[in-house]
Amino acid sequence: MKLNLKIFFATLFLCLPLIAKADFTDGVAAYKNNDFEKAIGIFEDLANQDDARAQFALGLMYDNGNGVVADKQKALRWYLAGAESGNKKSQYNLAVLYQNGEGTDVDESKAAQWYSKAAFGGNKDAVNRLHTMAEENIPAAQFHVGNLYRMGKGLPKNAKHAFNWYEKAARSKFVRAQYNLGISYATGQGVAKNLGFAQDWYEKAARAGNAKAQYNLARMLLEKNTSSSIDSAHSWMQKAAEQNNLKAQISLAQLNEEGDIIPQNLTSALKWYLRAAESGDREAQNYVGYLYSEGIGTDKNEEKALTWFSKAAEQGSVEAEGNKKLLATFNSQ
Repeated sequence: MKLNLKIFFATLFLCLPLIAKADFTDGVAAYKNNDFEKAIGIFEDLANQDDARAQFALGLMYDNGNGVVADKQKALRWYLAGAESGNKKSQYNLAVLYQNGEGTDVDESKAAQWYSKAAFGGNKDAVNRLHTMAEENIPAAQFHVGNLYRMGKGLPKNAKHAFNWYEKAARSKFVRAQYNLGISYATGQGVAKNLGFAQDWYEKAARAGNAKAQYNLARMLLEKNTSSSIDSAHSWMQKAAEQNNLKAQISLAQLNEEGDIIPQNLTSALKWYLRAAESGDREAQNYVGYLYSEGIGTDKNEEKALTWFSKAAEQGSVEAEGNKKLLATFNSQ
């Protein structure tokens, strides 16, 4: 059931933080006085400044035709803006539009996604709608209901129920559920631990392009430590790293640097440490600085070393701050 605009304004008017009263309450007051043109102007100005409450208010006005001509596409636009800003009411109403195909094509996957976000925020109606969709065999909803059970959000925490819903979605080839089913089997959450089944489900998700599954599959294959499993692990690790999976990038860098499992390749090691550093990982940034300072896998370059030490230090790395000072000391001698 969608929210009532008048109830929304009446309750929100009383609950606004004092710092926000001046502008938003003017819009509320204008609406209550039937000055819809003024209300729209105020809300649009605030909404364009990423005010999630105003974005929701606009979505609701266009959705219900309160003071404006009903326009589901505009409602969708403003609900989406509010939803992305974290407004739970926007998330719920946006899900309703996607589920009903109002202002857009029917998209059950997006509906389930936004119901899930609203449900995690405590919206009971979202939980109920999502559960109903799952019982209607909609894989995306089954996956998200599994998450609610796993995390105990909106539903009692229950690993077995989570597993059951993941399995339903996974057997319908919902890739994220296949990955989660792999985790369930690998860790024994909600089901007896079975590494063979875990590998099977990771591989299904990995072949569908899931980077986390590719990484986990690679780790399992590395542990088998046979020539064929190592070759396969290297391939999956590379696929995950190419998709910017940080753990895969660092693991691939270490494998290339150490040379114990695959042939040592310091140039490739630097490449993958650098990719991880460019993603913002401060430990990788510090280590890239070290590699440039020592000329490992590349020509020695103290300017680049200083740049990466500085980036890591800016993120709070004490070690990088020390390396920065040490490099400056050497340069001053």
